[in-house]
Amino acid sequence: MAKGMKISSLLKQAAALPKADEQWVMAVHLARTWVAERQQQPHRPYLLIAISNSGYIMGTRVYDAVPSAETVLAELLGMMLHPTVGAGEPRRPALIGTNDADLLQSIMPALDELAIDSGYAENLPMLDEPLAELEQAMNAGIPPLPSLTAIPGASDALLTHYFQMTADYYRAAVWRDLTDEFPLEIRFPTEAKPRYAVVMGNAGEVFGLAVYDTKDALQALYRPGSPARTTRRTTGMALMYDYAYTMSFDDLDAIKAHDWPIAAPEAYPMLTRIRGGREMADPTLADLQWLGGALPGILALKAELRESRLRHSAPLERTVTVEAVDGAREVLIRCPAFNPYLAG
Repeated sequence: MAKGMKISSLLKQAAALPKADEQWVMAVHLARTWVAERQQQPHRPYLLIAISNSGYIMGTRVYDAVPSAETVLAELLGMMLHPTVGAGEPRRPALIGTNDADLLQSIMPALDELAIDSGYAENLPMLDEPLAELEQAMNAGIPPLPSLTAIPGASDALLTHYFQMTADYYRAAVWRDLTDEFPLEIRFPTEAKPRYAVVMGNAGEVFGLAVYDTKDALQALYRPGSPARTTRRTTGMALMYDYAYTMSFDDLDAIKAHDWPIAAPEAYPMLTRIRGGREMADPTLADLQWLGGALPGILALKAELRESRLRHSAPLERTVTVEAVDGAREVLIRCPAFNPYLAG
């Protein structure tokens, strides 16, 4: 009731304002930034912004959740009555446009009452620059995370396969069956040079798959007091699961647009390449393609690998056919790739 009374009062005040020959565009935008509150997971806030066709920002507001149509209407009326400093005198615009059809339908009766025309447009390029500047300020100069969708040659089909395989791998909880004491040698395709991997997650902290480009790089990590110079030569990649804030905003947008599967809120598949032991770099197209065969290969042999580990049997070597992004392909897996206790 109180909100309704407030809207009614704001409408009366706005109706008394002069009407300007200008257009406003406004949007409720899921911001490309994260807000961290004490003892809570970071979340993305929503920005309400309105800008005139003269380039004046009439007002901005920030919300933890999607604001209601009534809230947006009240804020718009407030912007007419009290524009941002430097945006001119109080006034009604001739037209207000937005990219949210449902929101527009909800506030249209009030705009009609004020003799303000309204319109819908899917894209609002006038908002691109001011929104980018606002988000840059909110991110305090933090550079954007690398994006899987920006990898040259990474097609939608390949990324769809990547997200499906990483979701399947997480749901299978391979770390319950394999530990880092059982390194894997994986060849995909079977004629390619091997990569060496260990399943992460048996300790219950970091979940995923660590992959090394050479056998020596992985063996070195098992040696007591492994020298720093050896670690500096280590190259590979890491697939790690975490919350959404570890992914780039481009990837999050693509996940939503393509409905790519995410196994759990804490299971967004972050992929990074490792150089020199600790330096992070962008993953490559070859990394994505390799995981597209390696992950289903591990899943196909999960039961056999577990049995081999429990029985301490001879190294298991299998070639299995998996469904890769380009069709049926073979992957070769050997486990353990070597005895970690004899790595020195």
